Amino acid sequence: MDSMLKNLSRTEFISVCVRDPRLHKDDLWHTHVDYEICLHTNSMCFRKKTSGVRRRYSEFVWLRHCLEQNALIIELPKLPPWNPFFSLRNTEQVSQRMKGLEEFLESPNSASQRSQGVFSVRPGTRWPKPYSVATEIT
Repeated sequence: MDSMLKNLSRTEFISVCVRDPRLHKDDLWHTHVDYEICLHTNSMCFRKKTSGVRRRYSEFVWLRHCLEQNALIIELPKLPPWNPFFSLRNTEQVSQRMKGLEEFLESPNSASQRSQGVFSVRPGTRWPKPYSVATEIT
C-alpha cells in the first residue's frame, strides 16, 4: 500500500531538448536544416523513457497544423518565424530557432496531443507536408 501511494505521488514529467542542427544539401540549389529532438520522460504514455529523432522545420509546421485541426478551442503556441535566409553560420538565428522549437514542443497544449508524442519519438517516420512552409507562414 505504501509503495502504491508513493507511485501516485510521483509527478510525471516530459523533458524536451532541441539541439544539434545539421545542414543537408538536397541538390545544387536546395538545402534544409534538421534538428535532433531529445525526449526524456517518466510518463506511462511512452514506451521508451528516452528517445531522439531528427526533424526539419517543415515537419514542425505540419505538426502544428495537425494540432490545430484537433484542438479547435485551445490556443497553440506559435512556431518561430520561417526565414528564407536562415543560416547555420548565424549562431543567434540558430539558437533562437532551436529555443522556439523547444518551447513549442514543451507547451502543455501541444505536449498533451498524441501526434506530438509520436512526432518526438518515432525515428525515420516521414511526415506528410500538405503545403509548403512559405504558404503556411504568412
